[in-house]
Amino acid sequence: MTPLPDQFRSDGFDFRMLKRAGDVALLVKSKPDGTPSYEVVVIQHRPAEVICGREYPAREAMPRSEGWGASGWTYIDRDAAEVRFDKLANRRKDAISDSKGLKMRHDYVPQAVLPLASEVLT
Repeated sequence: MTPLPDQFRSDGFDFRMLKRAGDVALLVKSKPDGTPSYEVVVIQHRPAEVICGREYPAREAMPRSEGWGASGWTYIDRDAAEVRFDKLANRRKDAISDSKGLKMRHDYVPQAVLPLASEVLT
């Protein structure tokens, strides 16, 4: 399965993963001329599939728009995003540790972090 990248661009926004615990991630979302916002997401697992004739491998992905509010949340305040991340990560960690001994990646911090476009311009 292809993991969700530490940094990517989508719909004109730059995304950078700040931290991850299992399938819960905290990302900063920005545009070069805008104020950053923060997204807390439950990473989705997509199967290998063909969409419009293009093949995609099994991969991790951001939640779809219709999943927002259930699998994804946007915050303008990083502290509020951190609170949601911590609650969600702890809740999912407890649920997973109670089932079949599955293991999670905890305290994930991306190794190579590039500056946001807004940081480069200052």
